[in-house]
Order: sequence, then C-alpha cells, then structure tokens
Amino acid sequence: MNRKTVKASLFVAVLGLAVLLSSTMPALCGGWIFGVRPGSTVESAFFGADMGTVTPIVGLDFLGVSVSVEDADLSASMFIPHFGARVYLGGPGTTGAVVPYLQGTVMKSFASIDVGDESTELEDAIGDLLSFYGITLAFGAEYFFAESFSLGGEYGLRYIKTSADLNVDLDILDEPISMDSNLEIAYRASYAGVSLNFHF
Repeated sequence: MNRKTVKASLFVAVLGLAVLLSSTMPALCGGWIFGVRPGSTVESAFFGADMGTVTPIVGLDFLGVSVSVEDADLSASMFIPHFGARVYLGGPGTTGAVVPYLQGTVMKSFASIDVGDESTELEDAIGDLLSFYGITLAFGAEYFFAESFSLGGEYGLRYIKTSADLNVDLDILDEPISMDSNLEIAYRASYAGVSLNFHF
C-alpha cells in the first residue's frame, strides 16, 4: 500500500468517525454548539456536543496553494481535521453570564501534492512536510448575550511537528540540485483569538 493510499484511508476513517459521532451524539447530549474564529487559518470553526461541563468538539479546515515559476509548477491541498474537548468551569450559559473554560485539541493534516513533471520523491517529501501533527491548549471565556449566542475570547499555546526524508534530485531552472537528508520542523507559538458561538 503506497503513501497516498494510506493517507486517503486515514482521511476516510476520520470522516467516518465524525459521521458516526454525529449520528449517536443527539441521544447523549442536550444540544449543539457551532463556533467560528474569524481570521484563523487552523481550527477556524468547530461543532460541539453540549454535554454539560465537558463538550467534545470536532472541526475541519482546508488550505490550498498553487505556485508557478518559469517551467516549474506546484499545487498543494490540505485537509486538517481537529478533535478535542472544551471543559466549562462555570455554570450554564444564561443571558449576561461569563463562563470560563479550558480547551485541548489535537490536529492532523492530510496533504495532496502535485509538482507537475518533477519526481514523485519530491511530491512525497513536500507531502510529508505538510502532513503535520499538532496540539493546542487554551484558556478562554464566553460572554452570553443570549442563551443561544455568546462571544468568546481565548488565549492558548499551539505545538506543530512535521518531518520528511529529502532524498531527491531536481532540475530547477536548468540547475541540478541533489538533497539527501532528514528534515524535522517543530513550531511552537502562543495565540489569541475571538470566537462567535451559537448554542442550539
């Protein structure tokens, strides 16, 4: 089974789990939460099952890019599902209430790469670099303008890690380039954001 088949199988499995949860959660929870974070690239939106203090959340982001330089073309698409939980530290969200929370999520990107006439080794290397794992830990609070709508503020830490084996021979702009090494990248950063949350 090649790398692309494995990634496709994992992506289908993730979507299947999301469908299964969406079909069974209504019997277990008291409602749903839909939240959006304007301006965010990852974890930009989520659905949650309102189960009281602990709220499981799930979301899916998409990124796409294409680059063309002289005779070289590259296009990439990434699907980034994330899963986690939000733990509310206060009472129910009644009108005028401020409810703090802790949140933790994990994410995994699935990348599809096309480099035109270049080698499949290059596609695999770029695909591996864009297929990252990530963890986010955050603290925030929601202010309820109504029981069905709240404005949230959040501060957190995000950790992303990826790696790739760069064993490729390229001919870029008529210049031969050879690479044979292992590349690892770890990204750590704090972030702050605002969320619009709809409870129904």
